[in-house]
Order: sequence, then C-alpha cells, then structure tokens
Amino acid sequence: MESGLLSPSLNNLSLIPPQEEKVSVPIQDKPHTVTTLEPGVLEKMVNLLVPLHQKQNPFFVPAFLCTYRRLTRTGQVLDLLFNRYAHFQPNCEEDEQVKNTLCSMIAMWLDQYPEDFCQSKDLTNLNKLMAYALLHMPSSYLAVRGHLLLTQLQDQETKETVTKTEDSLDLGPHTTLAPEIRAEDVSVMAADAVLESVASPAAEEDLVPPHLLEVQYVSSV
Repeated sequence: MESGLLSPSLNNLSLIPPQEEKVSVPIQDKPHTVTTLEPGVLEKMVNLLVPLHQKQNPFFVPAFLCTYRRLTRTGQVLDLLFNRYAHFQPNCEEDEQVKNTLCSMIAMWLDQYPEDFCQSKDLTNLNKLMAYALLHMPSSYLAVRGHLLLTQLQDQETKETVTKTEDSLDLGPHTTLAPEIRAEDVSVMAADAVLESVASPAAEEDLVPPHLLEVQYVSSV
C-alpha cells in the first residue's frame, strides 16, 4: 500500500538522533558563576522591580529573583532597593501604593527564597529587612512574616546551642558511675555486717559478759 511506504530517511528517523540536539548545562545553573555587569546596570534593574511589579508584569520580577545571584549578593540588592525607597511622604496615596507594591514583592521573595535571608549566622539580611519593614510598614504582612521567620530561626539556634551543651556535658558510655544504692541493698549490707561480727572470734567475747564467762569456767571445773 502506498500509504505504508516511507522513505529510508523517514524509516530511520526514530533510530538516529539529530546531531544538532545536544544536552548541555546552561551557565545560569552553575551556582558559582558570576556575570560581570557594567556600572549602573544592576541599579537600573533593581529600580525596575517595583514599577514592573506594580504593573503586574509576570516575567521580570520572577526572572530577577531566580537569577540575580549570578550578578550580586542579596545584601546589595536590599541596599539598592531600600535606598531607592528610603523616604515616603505622609498621607500620599502614590507613596502608599508604592509601599504596598514593595511589601508584596519582598513578601513574595521571602516566601519563595527564604534561604536568601537566612544564610548568614547573624541573619544580616533578615535583620536588615525587619528594620526597614518596621520603619516604613510596621503593620504590614511583610513585618509579621519577617518577625515569625526571625523568631523561628532564633528558637532553632537556641535549641541547637542547648543540644551542643548537653552533648559536651555527656560523660560518655565508658565512664563508670557510682552504683545506685537501694533500700533493699542497705538491708542486705547490714545483715552481712551482723553475720560477720557474729562469726568473728573476737566478737564472741564481746557478746558474752565477763561474769558469765567466769561462771562457765567455775562450773566446768
């Protein structure tokens, strides 16, 4: 049947993989690869985060949060972001919208990549975030979320410290401890002492009064 006839190249298509399709690991997947940017480029990218997030752009902010570690550190992004929005006018509707957008974006960042704020032992990035949130938006979800995370990490650190202290005070399996003395053991030891005192020759004389010994000697004579 003509419908079942295929050319030799089509018959072998599933057997011979195309030469141009090669599996390669993209550069952005390498955690230690850092891309050098021209001066001012990173700052321009950070300045676009809030406006594009406010316009509900679905691509820029997620892409930046996913890849910025190839460009810089979390602390530098926070510094640029907080310096860009360091001052707000009171009772200004526009500034309130900016704060709401900023809060929403950082909360998304905190929820999706909490490790960015918890890497250092002193929690520098998280404390920096909390200081900014408490200053400009103390009643926001961001402030509450950051406080909960900070409390959890501090409690975890305290538990780890207590565990290490207990482990350091552990005497180990090879240390000989004094045996526990029970009431029944005291009774047994007291009974043994009485039997030993009765069985010893010197103790027999102590148990029999001297005048009885004389009576026994006289009667025996």
